[in-house]
Amino acid sequence: MMSLQAKTEKQQEHVLSLLDERICVIDQTESGFYIDDFITFDDMAAVVDYLRTSDTMSELFEECWVVYKRKGSKKKSLEYWKKLTDTEKENVLPHIKAYVSTRDLQYQKDFERYLRDKIFQTVVFSGNNVVYDPTKLGKGESANDVYMPSGNFSITWDDVLKAYLYIGYYSDGFGIADGYTDDNRPDGATIVLNNGRGTITWNSETKTWDKI
Repeated sequence: MMSLQAKTEKQQEHVLSLLDERICVIDQTESGFYIDDFITFDDMAAVVDYLRTSDTMSELFEECWVVYKRKGSKKKSLEYWKKLTDTEKENVLPHIKAYVSTRDLQYQKDFERYLRDKIFQTVVFSGNNVVYDPTKLGKGESANDVYMPSGNFSITWDDVLKAYLYIGYYSDGFGIADGYTDDNRPDGATIVLNNGRGTITWNSETKTWDKI
């Protein structure tokens, strides 16, 4: 048995087309999906050959370009993209999704300026509320691995506690809208409940918030 990872949407679509609905195990995760237990050697060889020759970062650029709504010069944007580290490239798409959701197209910087000035390293606000905060990433960390809730103004970063604080109503056994699904929320994500109600942490195995 061997395990292969298809990260980008284009890779995932192409791999599924290669497998052509053959029987195999596909494990979906926040960083892509993994394909295990190929039914034939030919199936395995086809996917291995594709993933080895596929340029993940080039495909990621294409995905970012589309999500950014193709504003600016694609040629110039690609030049600045190539100057980024792999970790920086991986952190662009999560930021773009927040960035474009908080402003009209006319107020977006051209994509080449967005990359040149590394806007993806800045905090995204909606009014006075933080929608996305890449400053919470440690050196070399990817946005896929760090918990950064978005879209719920009841969750705020507390500089004193150095933790996310939830000021809304919470009852044991209920979820919290934080921009994630139960499948892609990082294991160990932690939220402090206000008014001394304790702290909860996400358990990705049981898919529950546990009080600690």
